[in-house]
Amino acid sequence: EISLGLVGSEMCIRDSHNAILMWELGNEYNYNPQWFGGNIDNWYKAMNRASIKIQSIDKNRLVSSAHGDIPDNKALELGSSINIWGINVYRWDEPASVFAEWKAVSNKPIYFSEIGSDSYMTKPTNIYKMGVNEKAQSDANTIILNEILDNASLNEGAFIFQFADGLWKAGNPSTQDTGAVSYTHLRAHETEADL
Repeated sequence: EISLGLVGSEMCIRDSHNAILMWELGNEYNYNPQWFGGNIDNWYKAMNRASIKIQSIDKNRLVSSAHGDIPDNKALELGSSINIWGINVYRWDEPASVFAEWKAVSNKPIYFSEIGSDSYMTKPTNIYKMGVNEKAQSDANTIILNEILDNASLNEGAFIFQFADGLWKAGNPSTQDTGAVSYTHLRAHETEADL
């Protein structure tokens, strides 16, 4: 829709709904340059044009993009009209490193458009059993959210991803496929020997 210039017509259908907090463009498109003729700059330029168009139509809401981790300087330059950056960050249960990194490249606000832990332990620890372990997921997400809340002046919030594991991420969508990477690290409860 963005590359076809359909952003405005789609917005007119939905822009008066009270549930719309902001407009978010893309989700981790920076990981997929093949979608843009092999050149990710094509995405950033289209995103920027769409952001400008959206802001001309809706002057009451911010425009964002959900970026895979911290956008680099080129992304920030080509996407200069983005009001607030969403970042999808998976750094075990230690997201606070993002704040200094972001401050070094931008003074725009950020939020965590994806952050969290899955519920599958790929190996046991001294506290958590291997396999589906919702207690480990809960503990990891608690640590993550506490770090975000402890740094509330440096971010606008977070969306926990995900409440149910993405079974499709490692292959077979009908079973718990354990081939994906688990982000249930839990630094507060493990020693280096457990990792």
